[in-house]
Amino acid sequence: MIRMAGERGVSVLLVAVPSPDFLLKPPSLYEELAKEFKIPIETKALPHILGKSSLKSDHIHPNAAGYRILAEALVKLLKKSGALLHNIYVLFRRHHDRTITQTSQHT
Repeated sequence: MIRMAGERGVSVLLVAVPSPDFLLKPPSLYEELAKEFKIPIETKALPHILGKSSLKSDHIHPNAAGYRILAEALVKLLKKSGALLHNIYVLFRRHHDRTITQTSQHT
């Protein structure tokens, strides 16, 4: 899929998903693919999120706070790689903050 995306001019970013064990370490395949295809990779956010029950809605899914951490990590990586302009990030944050506020008011 990475190769197909590249052939079509689509940029790719990898999010390393940890193995569902005690260590929550992503398989080395992610790093190998990132090196081979010279694409950005996010390796720390999901293990951090999935290692804290306060950031999960169940045993495998982040809650709103967990998704916020993941989104912020991805935005940081996108900015670092030059794929995301700062203004887009600011707009995302404003929208996200409003959504979280509206959701919490309805609970």
